[in-house]
Amino acid sequence: MTNKKALIIVNPCSGMNKTRNAYKDIDALFRGNHYIPTVFTTTGKGHATEIALKYASDYDLIVCRGGDGTFSEMLNGLMKLKKMPPIGYIPSGTTNELAVAFGISTDAKTAAEIIVHHNPLPNDIGLFNDDKYFTYVASFGAFSECSYAASQKLKNRIGRFAYFYQSAKEIKDIRSIPMRVECDGFVEEDEYILGSVSNSYSIGKIIKLNETEVSLNDGMFEVFLGKNPGSISGLKDMLVSIAKKEFDERYIRIIKTNKAKFTSLSGNAIPWSLDGEFGGNNKIAEIEVIQNAYNIISPKAEKVSVVAAG
Repeated sequence: MTNKKALIIVNPCSGMNKTRNAYKDIDALFRGNHYIPTVFTTTGKGHATEIALKYASDYDLIVCRGGDGTFSEMLNGLMKLKKMPPIGYIPSGTTNELAVAFGISTDAKTAAEIIVHHNPLPNDIGLFNDDKYFTYVASFGAFSECSYAASQKLKNRIGRFAYFYQSAKEIKDIRSIPMRVECDGFVEEDEYILGSVSNSYSIGKIIKLNETEVSLNDGMFEVFLGKNPGSISGLKDMLVSIAKKEFDERYIRIIKTNKAKFTSLSGNAIPWSLDGEFGGNNKIAEIEVIQNAYNIISPKAEKVSVVAAG
């Protein structure tokens, strides 16, 4: 059998320093399954994008060893290529939302075994203001800053609890954001304390959506809007309903759409988070879903094939 070339992009700072382990096992596993691996280590923000854009077209397989932010950076490079190789993911981040969605183990060796033994699954991606891509969530307002505001040192030390720690600090700073929201004929102007457009079963481990109502490759994303509850008791009711997944319709609206536009009514630019990283301050945010934009190797690919055949 002819050996294939695998490009492995590694973020050595991701998560709780897990990337320092299992290098030899992963290398041996790829070589034992007819892949010649080449490892590139990122040195800072945006480097995964540069590596993917410069080298990925010369490889048969692209592997990300890092967190969701590293995966998103890598995809921002891959999306600029004419032809994209299949993607493998060895998660080592703090929350690993994508790994959970695709049924990929957070154990490095098990995740590598999934890559060499399973098939690619088409997945959608979001385009933000025509120049940035996000894999699972774009968000604004309360809790959206907690992922990129929490220091890497804190995330390395206490893992995903760093996000909850940061979220707790943000509660006292929750403020209303006057926003016009447009999607699929729906138009609303209101004051929101949080909002997101996602292709995931959960958002920051805080908001969990019904898995039976979310598909990762149907060309539709879920818009989640949390209105200003107007009082402390209303905020409590709202947060309790989110925790129970019994979304209070007085405060929460969920819409499926393939396009959405958000316009700040105050005239101020609003900070957005893309896949847990700072996405810039924007007065207008236009989001579009690109269906089946990339192929990620997942155990769920076989299940989809069985359903399709049936």
